[in-house]
Amino acid sequence: MGFSYVPNTAHEWYKPLHSLCSSEARSARLPHEQYICVNEEGHVNLLTMEINYQGFADAYREPTNKIPHFAFSVVEYNNDYFRYFVPKIRWQENSAHLIKRFERNPSCMRTIGHVTETYARSIWKVKQQMESPTFDYSNKSAVEKIFDRIVEAGVRLCVYGMPIVIMETGTGNLSARVQLVIERYARLHKNVNLIEATNVLLQHPALTYSQKYRLALLDAAVRIKSTPSSRSKFIRQIIQDFGWINFGYKGPELSEEDVMREIKEIAQHPLNQLLSMRKEIKIYPTRVRSAQHALFARLKMNAHDQALCKAAALGNYLKLYRKDLLFVINSLIYCILEPRKGSFTHEELGYLALSEARALIHSGRVNISRKELRERKRYSLHFSETQKIVTGKNARMFVKKHFEKNEVDTDLRVLEGQTASLGDGRLVEGIVKIVINVSDISKVQPGDIMVSTATVPPMLPAMKCAAAIVTDVGGITSHAAIVARELNKPCVIGTKHATKVFKDGDKILVDVRHGYVRKV
Repeated sequence: MGFSYVPNTAHEWYKPLHSLCSSEARSARLPHEQYICVNEEGHVNLLTMEINYQGFADAYREPTNKIPHFAFSVVEYNNDYFRYFVPKIRWQENSAHLIKRFERNPSCMRTIGHVTETYARSIWKVKQQMESPTFDYSNKSAVEKIFDRIVEAGVRLCVYGMPIVIMETGTGNLSARVQLVIERYARLHKNVNLIEATNVLLQHPALTYSQKYRLALLDAAVRIKSTPSSRSKFIRQIIQDFGWINFGYKGPELSEEDVMREIKEIAQHPLNQLLSMRKEIKIYPTRVRSAQHALFARLKMNAHDQALCKAAALGNYLKLYRKDLLFVINSLIYCILEPRKGSFTHEELGYLALSEARALIHSGRVNISRKELRERKRYSLHFSETQKIVTGKNARMFVKKHFEKNEVDTDLRVLEGQTASLGDGRLVEGIVKIVINVSDISKVQPGDIMVSTATVPPMLPAMKCAAAIVTDVGGITSHAAIVARELNKPCVIGTKHATKVFKDGDKILVDVRHGYVRKV
């Protein structure tokens, strides 16, 4: 038997919080309820993740979000793997509240999109400024202002991204609600497959940065075939535009060798095939709009429900878009800190808090030992409202005392989930490769089945290679679901325990038609 932690009732939290947190938390009125894990992710670090949960903690203060305060949240950080815990009842109430607002007025998603685009423009301006030959990295005042602008943009992106996250992870999650709307229409038309219809209607007709990067590689491969001498020029341009794309939370950025390797791999295809692949990406927005228009007409869907589907599709896109922008932000933060790191290693920079990173920029030093940074990496808890970080024995004792162990039967042979992408619709049999961190992606070989808690953009090479993708968590608007549909890969999400029940080397069968995975 294995287990995963689930927090116990909140009335037991107050006493230890009194001693562990600053005086600000001592008067906090904590709800008497269980805490649940609403997000978990691997290959992360404290510095850049703090932007995420600082934005999420501030989200309720934003009047236009109209999110009731969901009180306390705690991040558990364990060797580059984090889990985000929130009060269960408040989170579910917020989810139901926001979904009702969304169902009444789907156009609210456009507001989130407009704000996201505003901060995106700010981030690209900062990037352009930092890449300018005239930018003086030795000018402390200018660098501090740039750092503050970067962090502010990142936090605000997360503030406005929070409603989408809450709607997606609550009990009546957005994916399920929209799927029910589609199912209601599909039932009336015998020849309409619900999964295929859902996949079509929840796509957004805009290219993701991953698609744009792929298009740039194809363009380079086509041009290099005709003009080999222009290779270095195209590589430099791709790195300038997309060097950050696999940075994730820790880096590094793409190198010339990385880009050249991908171009060489693509260039092995005949020219006519390259042109066809390039055309397929370019016409993607038109193809999506046409398919949706035809399906709306076929289902005779009313205007309000069409708007609901389009808004949910936009929410899908914004989740990926925000994640990509945060990876740009992460790369810029490291670009600022690297010249000032002193005796710290690149990895140790990742365990500074944002306030400590700013102190390092301001004074060239920070009042924290390398030993403490290593403790944070090994195991630590981060309390949202107080910004308190607790490490080592105190953190482990707190978890042992106040988190329940949720038993998982590791002898299970069949797990049910939700089909996010049909691929070609056939059964897929293959060898399991567990991918928790980005360092695991090299394990995945063609024909393997990638099993992950949840996927992140730097895992894309493994996702491309895998015969099918299986995740513990996520809805049909999750990263794994969206990318699997882009790649036309079979994908089953929300199995809850796949990474605990299966292990590397197991042979499993993925049945996307019925949404289950079983050991063979």
